[in-house]
Amino acid sequence: ILFAIQQKIKEKKLPVAVLVEGWGTAGKGTLIGNVINNIDPRFYKVATFDLPTDLEKRKPFLCRYFEALPEAGKFRFYNTGWMNEIVMGRLSGDMSDAQYEKRIASIRRFERQLTDNGYLVLKFFMHISEQEQKKRIDCLKGDIDTKWRVSEGDLWQNKHYKACEKIF
Repeated sequence: ILFAIQQKIKEKKLPVAVLVEGWGTAGKGTLIGNVINNIDPRFYKVATFDLPTDLEKRKPFLCRYFEALPEAGKFRFYNTGWMNEIVMGRLSGDMSDAQYEKRIASIRRFERQLTDNGYLVLKFFMHISEQEQKKRIDCLKGDIDTKWRVSEGDLWQNKHYKACEKIF
C-alpha cells in the first residue's frame, strides 16, 4: 500500500517532508528504515543532523533544514530536526525562554510556508518511558556491536528525563 501511495505522490509531484522526532533510543532510525524498505529508493533521501557547526550557527536557524527539503514527487525523512535542535538548546541552558518562543514562532511560520507552497509535512514523535529508555540504553551499551549508538545526549536525557519531558 505504501508503494501505491508513493506512486501517487510521484505522479502528483507532491514533495513530502517526514519529520521523525522523539526520545533518544526510541527507535526513530528503525522506524525510518522500516518505511524506506518499502518504497522506491530513487524517490527518497534521509537527512540527519548533528549539532549545528559554527558556519551553520551564523546562518538563519532553519537554513540547514530548508536546504534539505525534498524535490517535487519525493520524500525527505528527517531523523530528528528543527524541534530537537531547539529542545536540546533549551534544556542545555543555551537558550532563554524568549529565544525558545521566538524559535517556536519561526518553526510555525516555516511549516506554514511549506504547506502553503504545496509540501506535505508529516511529523511524528516517538515516545518511550524513562524506564524503557534506560532499559534500551543498557541493552545497547551491553553489546559491543551497538554500544557506539548510545550518545552522551542519550545518557544526559535519561538522567534528566523529567525536565526533558516538560519541554518535549
